[in-house]
Amino acid sequence: GKIYVSDSGLKAGAEGFEPTGTDAVYVIDKDKVKAIAKSKELGGPNGLLSTDQGLLVVTFGSNELFRLDDKGMRHDITKLPQGGLDGIVTVGDSLLVSSWQGSAVYKGKLGSDKFEAVLTGVKTPADIGYDTKRSRVLLPRFMENAVEIYDVK
Repeated sequence: GKIYVSDSGLKAGAEGFEPTGTDAVYVIDKDKVKAIAKSKELGGPNGLLSTDQGLLVVTFGSNELFRLDDKGMRHDITKLPQGGLDGIVTVGDSLLVSSWQGSAVYKGKLGSDKFEAVLTGVKTPADIGYDTKRSRVLLPRFMENAVEIYDVK
């Protein structure tokens, strides 16, 4: 019954995305909106994934993945190879994370320094989905006005 929403703290400007300083993560629960965390230190929170261990957040303004607790504290801060992180999904016991800067989708585990590219050469990969029945990644390409499907196991 909860919906999580991120404010990446960005606006479209003449030279791309520009920071606004409004970086935040909110929860909507029973028609009430509550800020879980509000801070520039969130690094432009973008993709969100609710798990049994807490809310996972990937950042557009940095190359970080972290777990956010209900008090807004960051835990298990994990650096990925490149930033501009957008989408996040689970695949088995691993995570897939899309990166604009890397033009890639990375696979790894929270807290690990071993995130590796499983898809490369994909410009502006946005939020991603995963088809568990067919083991396929559904990858919108933000600036290309396209959605592509890739086999990834």
